[in-house]
Amino acid sequence: YTGFVYFTPMIGGIIADRYIGYRKAVLLGALIMTLGHASMALDSSTTFYLGLLLLIIGNGLFKPNISSIVGQLYDKEPLERKDGAYSIFYMGINAGAFLGILLCSYYGESADWGYSWGFGLAGVFMLFGLIQFYFAQNIFGKIGLPPSEEDDSAEEAVELAANLPEVSSGDGMESQRAITWGIIGAVIG
Repeated sequence: YTGFVYFTPMIGGIIADRYIGYRKAVLLGALIMTLGHASMALDSSTTFYLGLLLLIIGNGLFKPNISSIVGQLYDKEPLERKDGAYSIFYMGINAGAFLGILLCSYYGESADWGYSWGFGLAGVFMLFGLIQFYFAQNIFGKIGLPPSEEDDSAEEAVELAANLPEVSSGDGMESQRAITWGIIGAVIG
């Protein structure tokens, strides 16, 4: 499970970059994770494993793309503001995880409720977050739209690329090394 949770964000990032955009990937990932929690709330081993699979897929779409949206919100700002934004973003994630552990484990380990209630409660809060993100999308402007809906034309992109200094002539293996280091970082981190 943990290995797939770290591997699938690479696939989810590629899907969002090339096809559906960050916003749709976040919405789809959150919906799939909500269904995963709902599936785990049902009290059978089949639905438990189905829920794990849905959580893996949903995480792959959600995790890399929500971080990309945060990064793009501060693209034209000084680096300190972007660092601050990520700090606040991760503090929110950690605070939610901490409170989620307290609340979901209370219901999940209670003899009166049972473990399925803990998973169900996590799904309810995931659904709340999904609804909030859906209705707040207009604050992002053009950030996170699919590649076909972005405002930049192909000519502008070619002109911009022509004006960039050459960083490296390279040996053609840069992308392979980047993927390798990304996998190593995900495994170690």
